[in-house]
Amino acid sequence: MTSFLRRRTEEGARLRYTGERGSPSYEKARPQVERELALIEKLKLEGYFLIVWDIVQFCRREGILIQGRGSAANSAVCYSLGITAVDPIGMELLFERFLSEERGEWPDIDLDLPSGDQREKTIQYVYERYGKLGAAMTANVITYRGRSAAREVGKVLDFDDDTLSRLSGLVHKWEWKDPKDSTERQFRDAGLDLRNPRIKKFFQLYQMVQDLPRHLGQHSGGMVICQGQLDSVVPLEPASMPRSSSCAMGQGRLCRSWSHQS
Repeated sequence: MTSFLRRRTEEGARLRYTGERGSPSYEKARPQVERELALIEKLKLEGYFLIVWDIVQFCRREGILIQGRGSAANSAVCYSLGITAVDPIGMELLFERFLSEERGEWPDIDLDLPSGDQREKTIQYVYERYGKLGAAMTANVITYRGRSAAREVGKVLDFDDDTLSRLSGLVHKWEWKDPKDSTERQFRDAGLDLRNPRIKKFFQLYQMVQDLPRHLGQHSGGMVICQGQLDSVVPLEPASMPRSSSCAMGQGRLCRSWSHQS
């Protein structure tokens, strides 16, 4: 991996840094590229960069628009590999914003893709390349939070639409309380009486269901790639809609990441 990454980076750097007007020459850019490669090798991240590079190469071959963004634009290696389009050396960008040994965080390269068939085609390529147990879409466990919790509990207690609207309207206040705030005051301001058994039960149930799982969803673009078998690391769940561009699951699986979204 190390020698392959070095060859691809050097080839790309020679193409990018041709010494044209406003662009540094390859010889000027080479020390920065070498410094980045040395750190990448020290942290054993060559495979990560090659995986991203491979996906970008596939999109270029298929005529699919793809662009790396975020702090990856600070990397001359990413620029040389064709992952990003901004010259970090010519723009004098700080590489450590992207990858720093002292900070102890892994680099994050986000790839923007068009929605629809081209995005699905790219996802299918990743599945085919790494196998059904080597890649999966990331799953989100959607939890009961805020308005969704208020409305679901209100429906169970058979509140009418007007009462449900008043109850759910209080939710944003429950997220933050100042020292003078209280549950009684919030309900009183909304015209609700906590002495009413159903109102009191509503508030109790609302608090109990907070953060409980509601349903399993799919991350809009997060994929997990694993060396070996992914099901030895995390639970997998088959896609409910195979080869569907709307849910972008194809023949892959859902990888339960247990993240929370409201």
